[in-house]
Amino acid sequence: MKEEKEEQGKFKILKVTKLEDLVDKSEKEIPESDLTIQTDTHIIQMEYLDPEDTRKQTIIKPGCFSIVDTSIGIQLNKFDLKHYELLETVDNTSVILSEVTKFYDRLDIYKKLGKEPKRALLMASPPGVGKTAAINKVCVNLLKDPGTTVIVWDTSDVRSSSVNKFFLNNSKFNSKVNKLVLVMEDIGGGSTDGYDGPRGADSSLLNLLDGVGTPFQGIPTFILATTNNPENSVAALIDRPGRFDKVVIMKTPGVQECTALLKFIVKRELTEEEKEAAKLAAKSEFSIAHIQESVVRSMLDDISIMEATQQLVEHKKKFKKAFAEGGSMGLGLR
Repeated sequence: MKEEKEEQGKFKILKVTKLEDLVDKSEKEIPESDLTIQTDTHIIQMEYLDPEDTRKQTIIKPGCFSIVDTSIGIQLNKFDLKHYELLETVDNTSVILSEVTKFYDRLDIYKKLGKEPKRALLMASPPGVGKTAAINKVCVNLLKDPGTTVIVWDTSDVRSSSVNKFFLNNSKFNSKVNKLVLVMEDIGGGSTDGYDGPRGADSSLLNLLDGVGTPFQGIPTFILATTNNPENSVAALIDRPGRFDKVVIMKTPGVQECTALLKFIVKRELTEEEKEAAKLAAKSEFSIAHIQESVVRSMLDDISIMEATQQLVEHKKKFKKAFAEGGSMGLGLR
């Protein structure tokens, strides 16, 4: 009986870099690799492909999915986008939709330039300003096209090295997919540590954003990323077109926006006192979530919206002071 030949792993060229490009700094970074060969003029980086990885490929179909890291590797679970009822002028939906639509309507530009059809937008703001709500509404709109795939990735929960490997080696797009929207949540959040430290802008993430190895397999891809901590998003991420081509800074609502949002939530005309509450909310840099809470709190506690707003202002001051002093407020927070 003829023995079955064991399938061998192999190395694939990941990147070839000229040494002179590193010297004159036209090439600022090189990716991590499994094998590196250096000649007098070049650095050749290679990636090891395990046959176990290449045999089991996930077929990515149209629809909406979330990335889940399991004991057997990355899996895609069906994901239902939450519906948010928010004021369009406040939640930045139109800004995002304009950028995404412009990209997919002008794919001929990328073909003409011989570039991979990929564009990325980073949305930066304090928590609660409405990044997720805006992205969800845009994705719901895009999913009306039966060839669209939306993949949601919580970057603080799933390692970038695993996701990069999934797209490069362990997945293949169904022939019906003609658009990919990759939603990257909480880039640079630093809230979750891996066994080798905080999960941030490591080389795997940079490789993915750079398109090293063609991870998206030629599918026109728009990346929508969010960060609550733009100060933690290193320059390697935000100061290089091709990784994030545009950065949208989402600020807390101003007086007019707070007034319009408060009126939208209560679904009636505002009293003079409530208009003053909206001004206080704007002055105190309330997020959309804060304004919503002021309405809910006023109804639950049977107090005015102004009283609820004042309570939240004091709440913000106490927390700001506690964190500035390194205190815990009795909650174990330091």
